[in-house]
Amino acid sequence: MDFKNLLSHNLTKCKLTAVVVLCFAMATLTGFVTANKNVTIVADGNKMVVNTVYDNPKNILKQAGIKLDNGDDYTVSTGNITDNAVITINRAMPVTVEIDGDTKVVKTTKKTVGELISSMNLDEDKYFVEGGKDTQLHTDAKVKVLNVSSKLVLRDEVQNYQVIKEPDSSMIRGNEEVIQAGRNGLNRLLVREKYHKGIKVGEEVVQTSQLVRPVNQVIREGTAEPMNTIGLRSYSQVLYMEASAYLPYDGGGAGYTALGIPARYGVVAVDPDIIPLGTRVYIPGYGEAIAADTGGAINGYMIDLCMEDYTQAIAFGRRGVEVYILD
Repeated sequence: MDFKNLLSHNLTKCKLTAVVVLCFAMATLTGFVTANKNVTIVADGNKMVVNTVYDNPKNILKQAGIKLDNGDDYTVSTGNITDNAVITINRAMPVTVEIDGDTKVVKTTKKTVGELISSMNLDEDKYFVEGGKDTQLHTDAKVKVLNVSSKLVLRDEVQNYQVIKEPDSSMIRGNEEVIQAGRNGLNRLLVREKYHKGIKVGEEVVQTSQLVRPVNQVIREGTAEPMNTIGLRSYSQVLYMEASAYLPYDGGGAGYTALGIPARYGVVAVDPDIIPLGTRVYIPGYGEAIAADTGGAINGYMIDLCMEDYTQAIAFGRRGVEVYILD
């Protein structure tokens, strides 16, 4: 091969290489070279994964052998097809729609009656759906639509105030204090009433205007745990006991108690297994006392209160009392 032919051959190879590189670059820029993707398809209760180079969901469904019938549609989890995208097939279901006696069967993928009516481009001011727009659709559901006339009316409606409770640690739990009284507000509603053959079949609020703003009721609510107190004295326990009365010299004790102190008003006899000797107690109607004495008949939940004189002891008699064990 002479020099001239060799040069021509090399030029041809360079041109071919340049064309291949240019074609690849153009294909890349225009999206004709596409990486494989794994796409999950959910259809008819089944799930399958397809490895594909397509970006168009319809081409992917055709590759997977899945047919869309009339009314069917699909959704893509990622908007556009990407790796690990999910295509969900929504099968259309037959629904019977009756509009003023005219019945027809439509196939739809809509979930609610309201969505179906909107897709049929019906003027909602002129039609009323029995059962409500939020009713869920199902296969062979029946939707009844009435041709209606409508009129706008104004209506005032009370807007109830809210109750706001503010915790207050300086107040005992269970106690409350109103620090701001509540007052209801007033709204004016513009309402569209719908009539079918002169009978009102429904209404909807078109607009709401606030005439009077409600004032919320504010309540301080105590959060502090209650302290067991009697006056200024705190207590740890309350016992329910049977009480009797005695005089300082009853029982032959020469006027002294089991603790060796003189028996007097403010001294009580107890069962030490229930109330240890030396314990300070409080009995409503008697007052504060010290458990300083015992007695042969004082067993269990019984307590004997020392009185000043016979008349006082007889007047007290025998009764049930609350005994507060003071701290």
